[in-house]
Amino acid sequence: MKMCEYKFRNGDICQEEALQNSKYCTLHIDLPDKKSEEFKRIKELKEEKVKEKISKGDFNFEGAKLLEVDFSRLIAMKSMNFVDAKIKKDVLFEEAQIAGYVLFNGARIGGYVSFCDAVIWSQAFFIESKIRGDTYFDRARMYGDVCFDKAIIGERISFERAIIDISILFRGAKIRAAFFQNTKIGGYVSFTEAKIGGLCLFTNTEVGGDVLFNRALIGIVSFYKAKIDGNVSFDEAKIRTNFKSEIIELTEIRDFLT
Repeated sequence: MKMCEYKFRNGDICQEEALQNSKYCTLHIDLPDKKSEEFKRIKELKEEKVKEKISKGDFNFEGAKLLEVDFSRLIAMKSMNFVDAKIKKDVLFEEAQIAGYVLFNGARIGGYVSFCDAVIWSQAFFIESKIRGDTYFDRARMYGDVCFDKAIIGERISFERAIIDISILFRGAKIRAAFFQNTKIGGYVSFTEAKIGGLCLFTNTEVGGDVLFNRALIGIVSFYKAKIDGNVSFDEAKIRTNFKSEIIELTEIRDFLT
């Protein structure tokens, strides 16, 4: 029996059986071209494997290559691991409840991401992830940090009416726009060295710590009716005057799945 050759970040090798005539298992094999005869078969095998893992309480999808992910209304007592995963379409965790971490470090997502109305009892990490579409945490309840350091988000990210107990981090990230409306953040917010293509709004938002835009390249920032308990810092930040010339390069979003 030939085993999958996928190597995880910690150096371990995947213990799943490789598919026939392949080096990789069901989850780690590439999705064939959508027009090919193999596409439907591989897609269905991947869907069956995801259901099997969920039924066993196994949420390790590190390096998985999937068409889409829909874990809406899922209740998970363990951490979610999608580190280095490649997902061609959307990622949905709407109304999900997750007791552990949510890990999407290095993931590549071709659609949009939604954690609307989700509850995460620990931290959510999207470090160096790349998301083509919008990202929503509207009405989410987060008991830990949310970290998008060095991530690329092709469209906007929204935390409308979300409650985040600790901090939100976008250090070195590239984002089209960021919306915090009626949001409650217990810690600080950092856009240090980030690039924001358009608006960054903190409308009627409460922040328990500092809001940092140090060395960032930003567009319009608004704190209309916001309450910031800490300091607001724009040290060495650059305010863009031409939204077209200095906007995030689209090629970084279009080509990241290749």
